[in-house]
Amino acid sequence: MKKIKFIVALSVICLLMLLLTNLTTKAALVGNATQATLSVSPTTSSYNPNDTFSVSIYMNTNGQNVVVAAAYLNYDRNSFQAVSIDTGGSVFTMETEKIIDSANGIIKITRGKPTPGVNSTNALVAVINFKALYGTTPSSDNLTFRFAAGDTTQSTVIKDDGLGTNILTGVYNGLYTVSGTANPSPSPSPSPSPSPTPTPSPSPSLSPTPTPIPSQSPSPLPAILPGPGLPYVNGSVLKSPASDKIYFIVNDQKRWLANPEVLISYGLASGSQLTVSQTDLDKYTTGPDITVPSLPEGTLIRAKGDFKVWIIKPPFKRHIFNPAVFTMYRHFSWASVKDVDRDVVDSYITSDLYRSDTDYRVYSLEEISEVTGLAIKHHINLTASQFEAKGYKWGQIFIVNTQEKDYYQTGGDYIN
Repeated sequence: MKKIKFIVALSVICLLMLLLTNLTTKAALVGNATQATLSVSPTTSSYNPNDTFSVSIYMNTNGQNVVVAAAYLNYDRNSFQAVSIDTGGSVFTMETEKIIDSANGIIKITRGKPTPGVNSTNALVAVINFKALYGTTPSSDNLTFRFAAGDTTQSTVIKDDGLGTNILTGVYNGLYTVSGTANPSPSPSPSPSPSPTPTPSPSPSLSPTPTPIPSQSPSPLPAILPGPGLPYVNGSVLKSPASDKIYFIVNDQKRWLANPEVLISYGLASGSQLTVSQTDLDKYTTGPDITVPSLPEGTLIRAKGDFKVWIIKPPFKRHIFNPAVFTMYRHFSWASVKDVDRDVVDSYITSDLYRSDTDYRVYSLEEISEVTGLAIKHHINLTASQFEAKGYKWGQIFIVNTQEKDYYQTGGDYIN
């Protein structure tokens, strides 16, 4: 009898081991693990509708130093809602992308760290917070890296070799089940704006009441568009086939980025440079070399001898429109404004795009007169794909408080 019980118990254990083995192998390696890999954790799990859960993105550098990791993922937007991205515990210190595109079920995270970068078998890149929506029993992975070996436009891991070498050879995807059905709260409406990095929220004070102006056909253009006859937008990173020098295009000038640390500090992913013809590169005038890393995000600066104050979010800067706007942010102080050389101010791309911390609509600000406080905000009424096709960058959207958003008068939408 004891022998029969032992055989039964052993059979149950074997069955459980088989089930567990099948469960853990559902989210298999795509590619190979010969060099760096990216993975999600947990790789498999089950949830109920309306449960919230977190998925961590880990990197194994396979003994190599890396300066940039880009994790691009697709998720099942019908079964899950991507709520937020947490990078507080990331091994990387710098950020260039932190996007949730809920309309298309895409997440984009790009982070960096100056040389020598990161060397680890289990480095945390970021944590994505989800909410389970509708029941699903997937037959294949439903949280998947956008990955193709050698493709630097998708998930990448960039080696610290000064050449932008992508060493990502494999990824581990995720498979998540939602049991049952539910009628959850609706997902946020698709918007051109992804989930951006929050900035400190200032304490509110009394908001002026704007006077609406008649709707009109605005003509604001993004500051990144190139000047006449120039082939690449401002913000492009270019090099010629004949040289290892990498140039940053800003204010229609080409400025040499002296080393990888400078490149990363300006929020530019190593390995993202385009190799272009020397003829195209020669169309740009040569600006001063950029030899010093960028100032930290949130730094207030002005050019020596000038009164204009800017706030930095590398590689972009936003004009603080006038003293009234400055005082809407109680963490701002005039004493903290850094006086810098004009070349430093000009090394950042001017952006007039913003949204409030309580509204996902993106606006372009048309400045009329600082003296009278007249400026007009135009809603960028575009889909996400139209937004990108116009040359706009998600990273150039600044976050403002509601008081500043309501300070400006309202003009016509920007629709083309």
